[in-house]
This record gives sequence, structure tokens and C-alpha cells, in this order.
Amino acid sequence: MGATIFALEHLGNKKPGFLGGAILGSCLLGSLIASLVVSLLTIDFLLGWSWRIAFLLGLSSIFKELKKQQQLVPAPFKTAILTHWRSCLFVFAIASFDGALTYTY
Repeated sequence: MGATIFALEHLGNKKPGFLGGAILGSCLLGSLIASLVVSLLTIDFLLGWSWRIAFLLGLSSIFKELKKQQQLVPAPFKTAILTHWRSCLFVFAIASFDGALTYTY
């Protein structure tokens, strides 16, 4: 509702009914698509794999943007280790400590 009001205030008198209907209609369409997806997928699949799909979709968009801006590094892992070795060492130490506590107790 807030998006509709915001859009209509900034639109002026250029087809306010069409814009309001398009915004509310897209919300309805999104709800229908989400209901369809949830009804087709099992709960095991959603719990085990759904976060991976969203993660991969987001990750691919990040790489597309970096490639467009020509900021991709040829060897990102090697560059991260060589330029930020203290941070990497700190993360490794924290993760090792966490792993030791998790598997010990």
C-alpha cells in the first residue's frame, strides 16, 4: 500500500489507475507464484536446498556486476590471502576454535 501511494504521489496525472493496478496486481501475481512454488516443492527440499538457490542467484548477479565494472580479480582466493593475510588467519583461528568446541562437547 505504501509503495502505491508513493508512486502515485510522484506520478502526477499520468494514468494513476493503471499504475496503482499494476503495483497491486504484481503483488497478487507474486503471491500466486509463491503459493505455486511452495505447493510443488516438498518440505525436505525447501529446508535442504532453498537457501542454496537464493544464494546462487544472488552470487551470479554480483559476479555479473563486477564483470561489467571490470573489477574481477584473476585469482581472488590468492589475492585475498596475500593482501589480507591477518584477517584470513583470524577467521581461520576463530573457525578452528568453534569447530574444536562443537566436536568436543
